Amino acid sequence: MKNTLNSLEGLIIDIVASFPEGIGVNQLSRKLKGKVSKVKLIKEIRKLSDLGLLHITRDLRHKQRLLIKASEQVLQIFRVFSLNNFAKFERQEVEVISAKIVNLISCYLDWTEKLSDPYLISYLKYKVVSEFSGLISKIKEV
Repeated sequence: MKNTLNSLEGLIIDIVASFPEGIGVNQLSRKLKGKVSKVKLIKEIRKLSDLGLLHITRDLRHKQRLLIKASEQVLQIFRVFSLNNFAKFERQEVEVISAKIVNLISCYLDWTEKLSDPYLISYLKYKVVSEFSGLISKIKEV
């Protein structure tokens, strides 16, 4: 089994992490509408759960509903990238964008020292690539 995540898996983790209290399978499926079938989504959720990146629990309010939650380390990584807003800014000078890229790399290096799980590192790489892509597209606009 490979130690990396594909972009769909990264996207699933991102959506789940954006709901720290948990998200139901149907709601997650709606968020991913057109990107993956429900059958494939359930397989991916199980896989990510087996890897320890997501947790599946029963919703106490609904007997048949499952809640999917991100692991604590995934939530920490997600929060760092959400708080830094690397790729979220209005048209700024290239110097400001390049400073954000330096901060992004620094953040990545800090986190790789803390992590040993190859799947968490893979999720971290997904986040960095995603943010970097957003920054590069902003350079094109400037």
